[in-house]
Amino acid sequence: MEIKRTGKLYTVKRIILIVLASFFFALNINSFIHIGDIIPGGFMGVTLLAQQVGAALFNINIPFSPLYYGLCAIPAIVSYFYIGKKFTIYSCVAIFLLGFFTDYVPPIFINYLDVQNPLLSAVFGGLLNAFSISLCLHAGATSGGTDFIAIFISERLRKDGWRFVFFFNCVILLITAYLFNIDKVLYSIIFQYITTIGINYFYLGYQQKTLLIITDSPTAVYEAIKISSNHAATSFSGIGQFLKKEKTLIYSVVSADEVNSVIVEIKKCDPKAFVNVIRSDHINGNFHYREHD
Repeated sequence: MEIKRTGKLYTVKRIILIVLASFFFALNINSFIHIGDIIPGGFMGVTLLAQQVGAALFNINIPFSPLYYGLCAIPAIVSYFYIGKKFTIYSCVAIFLLGFFTDYVPPIFINYLDVQNPLLSAVFGGLLNAFSISLCLHAGATSGGTDFIAIFISERLRKDGWRFVFFFNCVILLITAYLFNIDKVLYSIIFQYITTIGINYFYLGYQQKTLLIITDSPTAVYEAIKISSNHAATSFSGIGQFLKKEKTLIYSVVSADEVNSVIVEIKKCDPKAFVNVIRSDHINGNFHYREHD
């Protein structure tokens, strides 16, 4: 699903992915989330919680889109100046379409769903939510204000911004538990957990892989890694015990979605290169992340 980051075709694909993501977000809200009475994380969760509070305590019907737009406005402005202009514009398009589809597109799918079990709604709603988020990420955009905040804190302040989002979501769930019941919170936790697992499956851009390459052409292989991924590498000299010949081991860490393209370039330089790909759970040090446009 990875798309090239240049040209008009990339722009068209970004728009298509954003439209699809926004539609699936709205479909999820008007189906699984509604049926399961689930509170997602982020500003979407705040908006849905406010709607439920207005309906249950004050008998007020609060539209989704105006409140959601208002919550996302200030983080979007910060993102425009400090994260990336095109990234923010495409994200705002996703936010606008999400609100529009949620409020104004008839929830036709909900009439065909006969899901009585909230657990099933939490599981399949979490998967659909993860898929929608992944479409946005593949398009180089995001769908909510808390993502703007997390990216800003992570990239500008060099702190774990997603930890702050996690605590923010915990506060939302605590308020939900206080106002309503613990069952709603527990199903919402399952929904958010499935979403996290699903994103790790659908989108590899935030994951890293370690490449261990044994080669007879270390200079050419290093240049292939550098050009194809903009990542550096470290080489070690050793002896291949099977043939008793001198070999070079190249160590490099790349983004998980770059692995296949990097290996293709390595094989062009040294068809006999031995490549071992290892999952990297945590790295600490200089690592090149693609900048937001």
